[in-house]
Parts: sequence; structure tokens; C-alpha cells
Amino acid sequence: MDGKKLVTEYTAGLPAGTVPNIIRVEDEKLVSSFNSADVLALVYDYYQQRYLQKTKLFASLAAPGDSVYMNTQSSMHLKGIIERMETDLAKGFVSVCDVIGVVV
Repeated sequence: MDGKKLVTEYTAGLPAGTVPNIIRVEDEKLVSSFNSADVLALVYDYYQQRYLQKTKLFASLAAPGDSVYMNTQSSMHLKGIIERMETDLAKGFVSVCDVIGVVV
């Protein structure tokens, strides 16, 4: 059996009061002490690219899990997945969505 090894990565210089975002990879059969640094680098890079965009949709046919391509506030585009959607039927079928993806 392969021994467990703790490997960490963090971003320095974050503003005071930033909530820590701790990701754990435990008991995975394909992660060993030989490739743990590579897996850590891939997971860290993935989370550095993730971008959360909250948006409102009106009378949309979209649903959680759907892929979307949308404009961001910085005049770029976000390619992502709707991870959360809350629809208010009483106020005109307005949906508030959390889209998580990468800026392209």
C-alpha cells in the first residue's frame, strides 16, 4: 500500500478576510506519492481558472447543468455550466443563475 503524503498549494497576497477555499483529494486510487505533485498542480490550475457569474434570465428555457456562453461584465465571454438556478414565478418568471466556467 502506498503511504499517504500531504501536498499543499496556496495563493499568497489575498485580501484580508478572504474565505479559505480548501480542496481535499483523499483515498483516490490513481493518486500516489509519485504523482501527487502533478495532480495538485492540475487541480490548482483548474480552480484558478474557474469564474462565477451571477446573472438573471427572463422566461428562459435553460436548466441547471446546461452549457452556456455569455458576456461578462468585463466585455469578455464566459463558457460555463449553470450550477444553480432559482426561479421566481410570481415576479415574471425571472431566474437568478450561478454560472461557473472559464473566461474565453
